Amino acid sequence: MTEAKEILHQILGVPGAIGTLVFSTEGAVLASDFPDHYSIGTIQNMVQLLSEDFLVQQALEGEGGGLDLRFNGGRVILRPVPKGAILALCNGSVNAQLMNLALLQAAHRLEKALPTAPPRKPPAVTVATTRSVVLGQLKQAFLGSIGPIGELLFSRVHADWSAGEDPRKLRDFVNLLAQELDDPSDRKRFLKEANAIIG
Repeated sequence: MTEAKEILHQILGVPGAIGTLVFSTEGAVLASDFPDHYSIGTIQNMVQLLSEDFLVQQALEGEGGGLDLRFNGGRVILRPVPKGAILALCNGSVNAQLMNLALLQAAHRLEKALPTAPPRKPPAVTVATTRSVVLGQLKQAFLGSIGPIGELLFSRVHADWSAGEDPRKLRDFVNLLAQELDDPSDRKRFLKEANAIIG
């Protein structure tokens, strides 16, 4: 068992823990300890979705970052690690404070256990990184038009749009954001700036 997998395995000692993994910001699974009935393909798809989501990446920023996703009968708890995140899949009865403490300790130990890649050329811009940058720019434009309440509105509109028919259409997202602006001049200014951002 590798040192990273050993660290992850210790997290499974927290009552309610089902599986755990650490992944890179690029969406690669670096180490994993999940029961065999969880297919590697399913785990990789989940990690890819999390690594590409702008709001997930934003929630994981900084040392105090983290995310607690609740669903029917369970939870997914994430904490940041350098250039990635550690994830725990848990049942609904898990003690979230205990799990967060275990993940925080594991994150510090994983800093030393995970291989550090030699310096390399900057990665090519991918659709996922471009999309994150564009969403960040749209958020700033929206906040400039509406003020501090825009944080909450942006997140709500983004969640609604992401769950829609085709979340790849940024223009639909821009139009949904514009509908939140009551002042016609603010709406017009935002649409002009947003259309310049998305091209």
